[in-house]
Amino acid sequence: MRLFDLSLRYKMPLWGGGLILATALALSASFMFQAWDNLHQDLQDNAETLGGIMARTLFPVMLHDEVWQAYEVVSLPFVIKPESALTESLMVFDSQLRVYVSSRPNEHSLMQPMAALGPEFAALAGVLPMAADAPVYVRDAHADQHIYVALPIASDGVRLGTVVVAYHKSVLWQRFSQLMQSALWITLLVLGVLLPVTAYWGRRMMRPMQWITGRIRLIGDAQTPAIDPALYPYKDEVGQLFQAYADMHAKLQEKAIFEKEMVKSERMAAVGRLTASIAHEINNPLGGMLNAISTLKRHGSPDPVTQKTISLLSGAGFACGQEAIGANQLVGGRA
Repeated sequence: MRLFDLSLRYKMPLWGGGLILATALALSASFMFQAWDNLHQDLQDNAETLGGIMARTLFPVMLHDEVWQAYEVVSLPFVIKPESALTESLMVFDSQLRVYVSSRPNEHSLMQPMAALGPEFAALAGVLPMAADAPVYVRDAHADQHIYVALPIASDGVRLGTVVVAYHKSVLWQRFSQLMQSALWITLLVLGVLLPVTAYWGRRMMRPMQWITGRIRLIGDAQTPAIDPALYPYKDEVGQLFQAYADMHAKLQEKAIFEKEMVKSERMAAVGRLTASIAHEINNPLGGMLNAISTLKRHGSPDPVTQKTISLLSGAGFACGQEAIGANQLVGGRA
C-alpha cells in the first residue's frame, strides 16, 4: 500500500508531525548557527576587552622594563578565577615580535621570536600589523586550533609591543555543545507535547469523516441510516458535509416512500385491469343469457315450474352482473 493510499486519520497526524518536526529542525538549525556566531563574537569581545586592559596596564610597565611586574599582570586573570578563565594564554611581544612575557613561561621562553613558537604563530607574525595606531587584529583560520586577538601596546604614537590573547577553539565547542544539548532537550520537549496533540486532533478531525464515509457506503441498502447532527454540531466544511448528508437522506426517504406508492398504484391498476377483463368476460355471456330469458318470458308459455326457474335464473344473473360491475368500479376507483 502506498503512503497516499492510507486513511486520512493516519496521514493527517503523519503530515502534521512531519511539518512540526521539519519546523523544529529548521528552527534548531537557525538557532545553532546564530548561537555559534554569538559565541564567536562574545569570545572576540571578551578578548578585546581583556587585551585592551592588558595593553593599557602594560605600557608603563614595559616602558620601565619591569618584566616581573609584567608577568604578574598577565598572570592575574588566571590567578583570580582559574576555573572560569576562557583564555588559554596571554602573551606580550616586544616591538620586534619577541616574547617579552607570557602567562605560560614554560612553553614560551623569553626573547623567543613569535615565528619560532609554531606554525600558527608564524602565520600570525606574517600578517600582524605593526603600526602604532593599528586596530585590533583577529586571526581565526580554519586550519588553526586557536583564535588569536592581537592589540598594540601603544600610547601617544609610540608602540612598545603587542599583547596577544589566545583561545583554544575547544572552548567554543564546549560552550556550543552545552547550548546544543539545551536546545535538543527543549526541542524534544516541544515535540513530545505537539506530536501527541497533533495525532489527537488529526484523529478527532477524521472521526466525523469516518462516520460520513460509513453512512455513504450504505446508500442503496434497504434502510439507509440517518446521522445524528449532534455528532458534529459545527458549521465548518465538515458540518456542511453532515448537513448535505442529512438533506440527501431526507430526499432518499421521500423517494423510497414515493416508489412504494408507485408500486402500490401499479399493482392496483393491474388488479383493476384484470377485474375489468373478468367482468367483461362475465357480462358478455351473462347478458346473452338474460336476453334469452327475457325473450322466453315475453313470448313463451312455460309451465309454472319452468316459469319459477326462469325467474330465479333471471334474478341470479342480474345480481351476478351487478356484483361484477360493482367490483370493477371498486377496483377502478382505488387504482
